[in-house]
Amino acid sequence: GDPKMCEHVYKMAVNLEKAGKADAAEEIFWGIIDAQPAHEDARFHLAGLLERKGKEAEAAKHYRKILEANASHVEANYNLGVNLFGQGDVEGAAAYYQAAIDADPK
Repeated sequence: GDPKMCEHVYKMAVNLEKAGKADAAEEIFWGIIDAQPAHEDARFHLAGLLERKGKEAEAAKHYRKILEANASHVEANYNLGVNLFGQGDVEGAAAYYQAAIDADPK
């Protein structure tokens, strides 16, 4: 799809998410990802929504997809670490926490 239109729709989805309309926001994020699979921000928000719905494994796939394209994405590394820790994968979590620190050593 048209990148400008996707950005407009993305901002609308973020506002819906902030307003507590998670289901509507999720549907829009899915649509954006279908149109632009490389849309990192939409995928990141979708992963967060999926986690809040208890779909940790599905969310982890989206964090990994972000990291395939951008290994230094601090928030995706950190959130994947939290996600994996919650699923009992302490070693995997530690690796992603370290990647987040390496990407932003502040």
